[in-house]
Amino acid sequence: MSFAEIVLILVVVGFAWNLGVHYTGAVMGMPYATRAIATLPALILIGVFTILGATFASGGVQQTVGLHIIDAHLVTAPDAIAIVLAAGTLTMFYNYKKVPTSTIQILVFCVVGVGLAGNIPVNWATIARLAVLWVIAPVVACLLGFIFTRLLDLVIPPNAARAQVSEQVAPLVLSSPEPEARASVDAALRTRPAATATRPASGREPSRGVWSGWFPAVARPLARAVRTEAEQTHRLPVPITLAALRWLPGLLVLVGIAASFVLGANDVSNATAVLITINLFPVMAAGLIGGVAMAVGALTWGRRILHTVAFDVVRMDLSMASAAQGVQALVVIAAVSQGLFTSMNQALIGAMAGTGLARGKQTVQWKQIKGILRGWLIGPVSGIVLAGALELLARLLHG
Repeated sequence: MSFAEIVLILVVVGFAWNLGVHYTGAVMGMPYATRAIATLPALILIGVFTILGATFASGGVQQTVGLHIIDAHLVTAPDAIAIVLAAGTLTMFYNYKKVPTSTIQILVFCVVGVGLAGNIPVNWATIARLAVLWVIAPVVACLLGFIFTRLLDLVIPPNAARAQVSEQVAPLVLSSPEPEARASVDAALRTRPAATATRPASGREPSRGVWSGWFPAVARPLARAVRTEAEQTHRLPVPITLAALRWLPGLLVLVGIAASFVLGANDVSNATAVLITINLFPVMAAGLIGGVAMAVGALTWGRRILHTVAFDVVRMDLSMASAAQGVQALVVIAAVSQGLFTSMNQALIGAMAGTGLARGKQTVQWKQIKGILRGWLIGPVSGIVLAGALELLARLLHG
């Protein structure tokens, strides 16, 4: 194994670690924000199922990225380093600056940038297929988010769903040391008369069993305020409504597990596809390497991302969260099944927009929608420029 190949492996592992950190909130944020699952089990499940998805379900996407964007026969280890280094650098920079971009779009156009700078033929038909998918996916997610939320509203009254989240999320966020987070929840609670949550004396909750500690909303009985709302505003028989409220948090955890599996299948190729481009590892081994690195990223630095999501989705209720997370997993797995990949975050934001429209325009995060549009311009352009520059530098140094 050459020195350049060793450097490539290190860069790939570092990028995959960063992906694991970055997408923690995208796959388990909703279950955590609604207290369906606690931090430690959320991170463990993300790690386990990301490894499984990356190892056993990423083959089609890895082959698309690694073999069908540019001519793989002409790609060398320095070329691959330029691709991953550019994509990883841009991803970290935009995350630090909180500029909403798609890691997938950045990676694809980093590959294009290396192809253009290195005179390696680019398969523009593959780029076109991916571009069409990237435009369609958030729209489809928005539509499905709207439909799923309306269907859930037939079973669970919106007021009861909001009261459920107020009871579960408020204690979590009110114990935060961040004033901005506490202020957002204080404002939300004033609009929810059913909520009875109060600020805890400390960030720690009373000791309890492992099951109730790991899956709080699943294990705990419904609060009185939630039952009252359900009984006053139900559409179906009350026992059915109460049962749905009782078990929907558990279903949301299962959806988060599915999203974690999809994360491995969909996103590991961002880092590892170049390993099969230059025939350094077979597809499954490359997926395993990337999946383990992503899992380590989630376990080591994912806690802060999960807590941030609880602040961001405080205006969402149980039905909206379930619909958004479920639609995200459904849209992305549909793309992966065709050997394509799309942004987990953009699918989630599209789904959240649909759930918001189902409840009224005031709940839609229009700032995030505009961020998607900016990301479609910023990511590809910067990817081509930086990767192209690194490719020219690599060829100059390599002789």
